[in-house]
Amino acid sequence: MNIKLAFLAIPLLFVAGCGEAAKEKPAATAPPPAAVKPPTLISLSPPGTVAGQKFNVQPDGSSALGMGVKDTTKDAVVVFGTTVLQAVHGPDAMSTTVPAELFSKPATIPVFIRDSTGESNRIDFVVKPK
Repeated sequence: MNIKLAFLAIPLLFVAGCGEAAKEKPAATAPPPAAVKPPTLISLSPPGTVAGQKFNVQPDGSSALGMGVKDTTKDAVVVFGTTVLQAVHGPDAMSTTVPAELFSKPATIPVFIRDSTGESNRIDFVVKPK
């Protein structure tokens, strides 16, 4: 009977020892997530207007600003000066309507994109005097 216990005890000790060694090894780490890039504003269309002059006139009479963009998310909005404007998204492009009061006087207005990843670079929209 002592021989039978020895045959059982040796494999059990071996398995128990292997299990402990496995616990001591560090777990494999997952690769770091890909870096999230903030949006990039490439261009404005048009780049400006004359004070009070509508541009890219839409069927409802509003003015529309088109933008070439990169790395935007679906929650991206356009910031025109200090006014946040909702946007329509397309591949590498966005557009928004701009209320007339925002281009009624001569000014240089910074435009940029904001989304959950951050803010883009700024491009100036120039409103020239009449």
